[in-house]
Amino acid sequence: MENIENISFDAILLIHTKDKRAEQFVRDGDTEIRLNAEFHMFLIDKYDYQNVWIAESDAIGRGTDQFTELYDRISKELASKLKENGFIN
Repeated sequence: MENIENISFDAILLIHTKDKRAEQFVRDGDTEIRLNAEFHMFLIDKYDYQNVWIAESDAIGRGTDQFTELYDRISKELASKLKENGFIN
């Protein structure tokens, strides 16, 4: 396995799942479960390992969502935020 100094990269992207929970609520007399997650995202400089960019994001699920759908939405939101801030094209 290569060490980090030998890999060609521009920055390190760290995504931390701060919270992952299932919330139960009642709608029209029926009990539903909604999955939610909270993420912290860090873009780290490859030379001095300092944070270049930090973001938080909440993924609020719909009744039928699984955590994979939440991760998919967070990934799209992350790409949009990185593009908006000029880190990717």
